[in-house]
Amino acid sequence: MSGSELLNGMLSAAYGQTVPANHYMTITDAITDPDSDDYSVVTNKLSEDLRIILGLNDTFSNLVIQDDLSKYVDLYGLTAGSSASAIMNAAKAKVTMTVPEPEHPEDPPQVITLYEDGAPVDNDTAKFTKADGTTKATIIHQLEYDANSKTVKAVFDPEYHPAFDATYTLSFDVKATNDAYTTYAATGYDKYTSGEHQGQTIVGDEDTDFLGTTPANATSVDKPGFRSNDEAKATYVHNNKGEEEKYPHPGIQVVAYADIVKIDQTGAALEGAKFNLYDHRYDAGKTIAENAEYLIEADLQSKKPTDPPGDDAVIRSGKLSVGTYYLVETETPDGYNPLPGPVKITVTESEGILSMAAEIAGVSIGSDKLQRISNGVWKLKIQNTAGLELPCTGGPGTSMIYLLGIILISLAGAGYLMKRRRRNAA
Repeated sequence: MSGSELLNGMLSAAYGQTVPANHYMTITDAITDPDSDDYSVVTNKLSEDLRIILGLNDTFSNLVIQDDLSKYVDLYGLTAGSSASAIMNAAKAKVTMTVPEPEHPEDPPQVITLYEDGAPVDNDTAKFTKADGTTKATIIHQLEYDANSKTVKAVFDPEYHPAFDATYTLSFDVKATNDAYTTYAATGYDKYTSGEHQGQTIVGDEDTDFLGTTPANATSVDKPGFRSNDEAKATYVHNNKGEEEKYPHPGIQVVAYADIVKIDQTGAALEGAKFNLYDHRYDAGKTIAENAEYLIEADLQSKKPTDPPGDDAVIRSGKLSVGTYYLVETETPDGYNPLPGPVKITVTESEGILSMAAEIAGVSIGSDKLQRISNGVWKLKIQNTAGLELPCTGGPGTSMIYLLGIILISLAGAGYLMKRRRRNAA
């Protein structure tokens, strides 16, 4: 088969239609000297022509990724009057670019963070060179949030040309609204109103799970729930013409959240604690490695409040659907005693209203430390007390206690023998 025939077959497969018989796309031989063996010239020309044929040399610019949230979700951490950057920071908004390794395709693709912590990332990997050849700018221009339309936009620099083999991801935390809870209580999740699935409960579309966490947040695809957006799309300029690409709908379940606050015995915020969150299968008699398959979130860490001043040191838990969970302290702040056991969290639901209970070592945590903020949102305060840590069984402190006990028992025995002897002598 000639090169033209091979290319013709490739094009037929790519475009899903038959190229007319005896008609072939041809590649110009770039070698003008018949005695030359510089076949790299031919290879480069073939590659370039193929890119033109497949449209890979088309120009793309003015990229904007837009997500219009549905009535069933709100941004997590949304505060009225805050700036867009503060809102995006509170919602843990993040934009990444995933690029395959061309020289080592067997290796995992490179993930480059373009936006994080409320601002575009300002380093060389998240920048590009503008048309003048000297100026460098961040790939992400800004993230915008419109409270009226509940629209999140990731705006790329207008001059940036997206890589054809890269995947761009916009992610942020959302929570269910009261509309979601009241609708669920009244009629359950929404149902398809047309098509082959008419009358069936709506499920999350394909390719809508967020895989940027460990373990992956696989809570959407094929799972019943409310649609978290009304529309998601990318708009861009292609060869000087405005175009758009629409994306599928993720699903969200009616779930609970718990903001976990570490405090000392005075009620003050306490940093330096770490927790792992496990599902109901957690076994306190097993090691961390043995419980790994039950892990939901790892290394949840308390920090001192910074913005705004006076906030608690908050550890935000993941989504907690109806069920039982275990919050296990893996690191205790210096100078404080560890918790006497894991925190057992139980979430129940009745007529669309979620309830949460928590206990440590069988002792319930009262309403002064487990506060309901809204339906599905709680603040759980976990207290560490300051003081010296008791010695472990078998440690030198315990040995001294045992030794002292033996001495006291021996002295008691000696006293008893002395009394017996005196009685016998009498």
